[in-house]
Amino acid sequence: MGQSRGGLIVASRLLVAALVALAILAPLAGPAVGAYLSTAPPPARGGLSVEALCSIEAHPVLSRPVWGGGYIGLLAQAGPGEALALEVYNASTGALAWRVMLKPGLQVEGFSLAPDGAAAVALRGGVVVYASGGRVLWSINTSPATPGVPVWGPRGSVVVVPLPGRVDAYSRAGGRLWSIDLGEPAVGSLTPEGPTWSPDGGLIAFRASHGLLGVLLVVNATTGRVVFDSSHADLIGVRGYAWSPDGSMLAVYDSNEGLVVLSRGGWRALWSRPLLAQPSYLAWVDGAHLVVAAGPGVSLYDSTGRILLHLEMPGPDYAVAAGPARGGPPRGEQDGGRSLRL
Repeated sequence: MGQSRGGLIVASRLLVAALVALAILAPLAGPAVGAYLSTAPPPARGGLSVEALCSIEAHPVLSRPVWGGGYIGLLAQAGPGEALALEVYNASTGALAWRVMLKPGLQVEGFSLAPDGAAAVALRGGVVVYASGGRVLWSINTSPATPGVPVWGPRGSVVVVPLPGRVDAYSRAGGRLWSIDLGEPAVGSLTPEGPTWSPDGGLIAFRASHGLLGVLLVVNATTGRVVFDSSHADLIGVRGYAWSPDGSMLAVYDSNEGLVVLSRGGWRALWSRPLLAQPSYLAWVDGAHLVVAAGPGVSLYDSTGRILLHLEMPGPDYAVAAGPARGGPPRGEQDGGRSLRL
């Protein structure tokens, strides 16, 4: 295998679950109130680095950590019945950058961080955007609709808010830039899921679904104009997608057509391959390699659709993480049958 091929780590879910329990759940059960989060640099070739960059101690954490630029955000609660706190930490040092106490009774659906640590919080019936110091920049009332998690653009100047039947984009200052209507909720509108920005910030892709129907829409991030509708390419069972690192390709899984890789130039299919199961993992390792985990198999594709590597796992209980190879051609390494590095 050549030097540019991606590295691949496959670990058992049992091991992952155990590590998560030790890192997050165990402190909650002890006499000292606190939850801990550690971040570490990427593993070096030939072994897994355990050198922590920082360690964060907080009140019991009620959400998964959310990354944004050089920051990590957490939802924490001092104790039962206490108000929630949104806490944002410097990812390199673990120092608390800012904290804001949320009003008691608020139901938080999720949040995201901008590259500078600003936050957009989805609530039951509204959205609140905080500056990087915790000051409220603006808020909107979406009641009775509950928004999905807002998604910041890569430069932090625009935030996209998915809502039942539509997608809205707002400037950092709070002005609505554009809105896409996906139909009336009463007659079965499409529900937007997972807006994902292209790496250059020029386009936004999201899945719009209703029942078994799933289409991929790609819009111009500045104007909101739809530049690609997958239903025009006979892709109406879209279940997942991933941008390539340079934004030139979009890998799509469609329940009818399988794995399809589209070119951003003209949105034509570069190649397609059948898949026997919906992928649990679909991600680009670099601009030329794609990793797909579907059922008991994990495959590494090159940019032409050729399978460079295929692993048959002993069962469905595994998790996958992928990254570029470091320091030369990948080689196989196994650790007690629990992990495999290539």
